Amino acid sequence: MEASILTFTGIMGALLTWFINNHKAKGAVRASALPSLLVGLFFYCFPHVLPAYLSRQIPLVFIGSSFVGMVSINIISKWIYVAISGLIFSLIYLNTGEFFKGFGGALGTTACIAVLVAIGLAKLIEHGGVKKKNNLESTRPGQDSDILNKKLSLFKSKAKSIAFGLSAKPKKILSYLWPITKKVDSDFSGKLEITWIDGKKVLDTKNANYSYGTLQHVLENGLKRIDFSQIDSVLILGLGGGSVVKSLQEKFNFYGSIQAVEIDQKIIDIAKTEFDLSAIKNLKIHQEDAFHFVEHSKQQYDLIIIDLFIDTEIPSIFLSEKFCLQLSNICQNSLLFNLGFRSDAADRTKKVTDFFENNPNFEVFNLQKVEGINRLLIAFQRTVKPFKY
Repeated sequence: MEASILTFTGIMGALLTWFINNHKAKGAVRASALPSLLVGLFFYCFPHVLPAYLSRQIPLVFIGSSFVGMVSINIISKWIYVAISGLIFSLIYLNTGEFFKGFGGALGTTACIAVLVAIGLAKLIEHGGVKKKNNLESTRPGQDSDILNKKLSLFKSKAKSIAFGLSAKPKKILSYLWPITKKVDSDFSGKLEITWIDGKKVLDTKNANYSYGTLQHVLENGLKRIDFSQIDSVLILGLGGGSVVKSLQEKFNFYGSIQAVEIDQKIIDIAKTEFDLSAIKNLKIHQEDAFHFVEHSKQQYDLIIIDLFIDTEIPSIFLSEKFCLQLSNICQNSLLFNLGFRSDAADRTKKVTDFFENNPNFEVFNLQKVEGINRLLIAFQRTVKPFKY
């Protein structure tokens, strides 16, 4: 019974998308996205209407079969072959699910196979397997593939644009099927990527996670060593998308004063608009160089979090003894320093570890391979009892 329902879903998903795409002239992306979104939202809001297995599988089968329906009427002109494609898609999905596990784009690959099989069947039935000449033969070699590549590139660009233009909830749902990425040029960190993936939004550079991914877990591993009952004020050097601010509030119930320093105005804008940091009332953001801010600070802070990177690298000035001395002067309780994950990180950050380990006012803990890769330095004023280690 379940297989029959999913097979029917696959056929209807392909037919409905094909009809909207070709007969209502809504375009392939909208024709796939809109019905898929409605089906996904229905089972998201009413997960108990059908058994749990069907509630999980129907949206996936419908979305996957909608990729079949994105085919142009110039490729498959009769609805019966679209229905056959939907049937083939469903049968492949139901019988080879384990084979496709771990492969990205499995739904699209399955849809492609189904369409190719249906096109082959159509040619065999309608043309008896005889290859007919057409006007493509008069084109120069490679011209048709060039046109196809251009169309595919345009399709991908439009699909990404439409997907990222959706409101947050649909994007969250769609991100479980494929990542939705928007790229932004920053003033200091090159090209930034804001990506919805597996229901979460993250901020990355080309080579590193800046916020809300692995980095957030790394810093939380250090923060859980801090006794927040002794913390009233926090200074964050290197805001990124502000995931550490969310961690302070949501994981550690800290609602005291937070000052954040970020040199890149583009990143500040992203933090406010994409990650809703403007809604946090106890946060004040300074658009300033962190070295300059610390050097001229007249205020002391209970906790200082240092997370200063350009892509994967900590600028050398933040690994200097002078910067460490300035930090020690404004830290009155605890300090958390992200030392990064580069293979040469231990050598480059030696001045930092040496400074605090040799400073009689601090007790130091070095955490190695945090989340399997990162290094953290935690320094407590000796008058402070560490919370956990």
